[in-house]
Amino acid sequence: MQGGLAEIGPYKVLRVLGEGGMGVVYEAVHTSIERRVAIKVMHPTVARSPEAAQRFWNEARVVNRIDHPGIVQVSDYGSQADGTLYIVMELLKGEPLSKRLARVGPRLPPAVAVHLSRQLASTLSAAHARAIIHRDLKPENVMLVLDPEAQGGER
Repeated sequence: MQGGLAEIGPYKVLRVLGEGGMGVVYEAVHTSIERRVAIKVMHPTVARSPEAAQRFWNEARVVNRIDHPGIVQVSDYGSQADGTLYIVMELLKGEPLSKRLARVGPRLPPAVAVHLSRQLASTLSAAHARAIIHRDLKPENVMLVLDPEAQGGER
């Protein structure tokens, strides 16, 4: 595992889910209550920047201001003794839009594209209503998850 992470706070790291410019996202489990979560850990080199660290903390705080099923929930954040910054999020079971597009081709069927676009627009509208702007919207950051309550069974 990158950086030799085995534990982050009370969470045991299980595997890497993804990596971006600011950090790495791991699947982890709370060692006491056995809840599986996703933990976004900021790269130490990025965390040295006070501005980047503040933006990271802001991300943890502002997403919980948006009450919408299309927004991932953040349950905790913190820092390790070595200065590692982390955000604990709900673990989404699904696939990023980027993987879907790679699997089925760059063009989704029109009905699917409209369905997903309407959900994405609704989610962004909820964020914008709270004066929150997503600064990194791209297919890699759009998760498609099964949801039997959503039209088409997916959100």
